[in-house]
Amino acid sequence: MKRIFVLCLLLALLLSACGERVPAYEQPETSVPTDPLLPEEIEPTAQMPEISQPNDVQSGPKDDSVLRLESAIVSGYATGESVYFATFASYLMRYDEEKDRLEACCRQKGCAHVDESCGAWVGLDVNGLYFAVREDTAYYLWGEREEYGEYRNLQFFSSNLANGQRRNYCNIAVEPGQLILLGDLLVCGNKAVLSYAIGEDYEGLLPQRKTQYILAFDLIDGTMTTVMCREIPYFTTYDLWGMSESHLILAYHHGIGIDSYGSVSYKDTPTYGYDEYVRYVHRWVLLEYPIAEDANWSRQVSVSDSTTKLELFSYSSFYGGKLYYLADSYLKVYDLSEHTNKVLFYLPGVSHLFCADGKVFYSTYAREYFYYDPATEQTVQYQKDIPREQFTILGETDDSFLGTTATTLTWQRISKEDFYEENYDALVAYPF
Repeated sequence: MKRIFVLCLLLALLLSACGERVPAYEQPETSVPTDPLLPEEIEPTAQMPEISQPNDVQSGPKDDSVLRLESAIVSGYATGESVYFATFASYLMRYDEEKDRLEACCRQKGCAHVDESCGAWVGLDVNGLYFAVREDTAYYLWGEREEYGEYRNLQFFSSNLANGQRRNYCNIAVEPGQLILLGDLLVCGNKAVLSYAIGEDYEGLLPQRKTQYILAFDLIDGTMTTVMCREIPYFTTYDLWGMSESHLILAYHHGIGIDSYGSVSYKDTPTYGYDEYVRYVHRWVLLEYPIAEDANWSRQVSVSDSTTKLELFSYSSFYGGKLYYLADSYLKVYDLSEHTNKVLFYLPGVSHLFCADGKVFYSTYAREYFYYDPATEQTVQYQKDIPREQFTILGETDDSFLGTTATTLTWQRISKEDFYEENYDALVAYPF
């Protein structure tokens, strides 16, 4: 029996190694891209970052240039100076730090928060709801789900928290026998991009066919652009990583990418790492697409295959219009506005990486913790000689980090100043 298992495993590995190549689409000869700034690779040198002293650490406001809608039932949404929550009472709430309590995002006195006259009213079961907030506007993605969690329909709409005005951008309905496999929705400037797939011809829980969609919306005039409508194998997916108002970055997973990482991590375990998600994928690529109708060309940003190990860890790695990632243990940054790659330094042994407060935070398998500031090009080690991370950053506002500690899983906050001074006694627990 053991011999049969080994033979089957070897056969599977051979088949995966000889599988089809990732469909990177080239620009047609009759339509050459006018942008002269093609991706540029700088030859890496094995130079480790120089460690600096943590003197006079500069903080900046939270980067809200790109919003990613997040699950309402997993965590709150931090933006600017506030943290928002969608309650099971079906209305949006904001945490008031001065009063140390949650309050409805409604400015009407005596409002019962039960209908569309209330700006905070969601009017939907928060199960299956994703949302994000920018200034006075809340963006929502919601749909009815079947028993296994896939969607029967999908709605993308917004609500003005000041006056209650609502705007619907799309309603997606499927035919009997079809289900929606939700990806992600990002907002940048006056554009939003939604990724999802429709599965059909189900045999048990598995669809025999799957069509990937990427839709872009103009948030001002409401027009919709179909960036992608493409039938792909079920065990593959396009994962939305970042965007500008003119381009987006996708990860194409040629293997076990049934759902996007966002839907998997938010439905199951929020700390599920992207490196774990792609661990058994034999080949995947990062691609840049223009936000255009039926975009039929792409640029390959980077690839993970038999010659290159590509690593991403957190969606927050797209920060300030740039994507930070590891390729063969080199920390690299892709500037979406300039369409260029740059090698920063050699960084082996990284176990996790994310961005916050304009910096790149990373930890090693040796349980060492660092942050790199691209503005000053300085790298600082913190929590030295401490065997366990004292505070795990999960989000931020302009002035504070949000996260959990080694001894509790409940949300807590700490000012950025106290965090950099490692004054963890200043941690404050949220009242929920």
